[in-house]
Amino acid sequence: MVHLPGFAGPANPERVLQVGRAAIEQLGTELVQARHTHGLRTQLANAESELEAARADLAARETTHPDVTANELAEATGALTAARAEHNQAAAEASEANTRFLVAAERVTVLAKAHEAAEARMRAKADKLHTAHILHEAAAAFAQFRRDLLAEYTAAVSQAATDVLTQITDRHVRFEIDDAFVPRVHTAEGTVRPTRVLSGGEKATAALAFRLGITEQITGGNAIGMIIADEITAAHDADTRRAVLTCLSELGWPALVVSHGEEITEVAQQVISLSQPDENTGTMIAPAA
Repeated sequence: MVHLPGFAGPANPERVLQVGRAAIEQLGTELVQARHTHGLRTQLANAESELEAARADLAARETTHPDVTANELAEATGALTAARAEHNQAAAEASEANTRFLVAAERVTVLAKAHEAAEARMRAKADKLHTAHILHEAAAAFAQFRRDLLAEYTAAVSQAATDVLTQITDRHVRFEIDDAFVPRVHTAEGTVRPTRVLSGGEKATAALAFRLGITEQITGGNAIGMIIADEITAAHDADTRRAVLTCLSELGWPALVVSHGEEITEVAQQVISLSQPDENTGTMIAPAA
């Protein structure tokens, strides 16, 4: 059995539920009203605070500017309007200037890229010019080295050839190879003549001296394997032939000399004589007496 306050006797369950529901609804309504009332009180307190702040601000303004009139306020308002207009105009001009600045910046960017490209081309040209200068200097140094080397070599060859030449003849006192590598001889009379303009015998003598001079330069003066000379005295007179053979003998180098002159027998250590063949005996080979 359920008993509720205010009910005498046994309570009806359905009646109890109805009363309970009604009480809950009433409590819910009162809670909503209480929340609303609390919100209103909060808003009212905020409004009162704002009103007091406004009053205080007004009082402060009245204290600071107690003599402000309507005309002065109008003038201040006009000045503010004019200032706003000037501000808007300045803002428009600033916007236009900013636009011009952006256009100029774009042009500067394009010019900067073009300048960088031009600098890159100039650097490439400078590098090529530097490389060409280095190659030119290297070529000049190599050419000078070649000239110095040739000068040293030709001087040694010329001296060796001169030693040979002066042993063979007294008409020429010096053999020389000039800067253009042209062989020439100095005569006893003091003239200088290229070998190409010499007579046949003089050319042969100069050529022999030149060859022997090169041989001595190559070998360093040491003995070579063998000198084979075929008719090297054919273009000379008897005295010159003797001088050539004597020079070859004094060099001390092994030599095989073919000659039709009898002068060879005066300097050769061994002579082999070849006679004209005939029908009966053929070619005759016999040591010279």
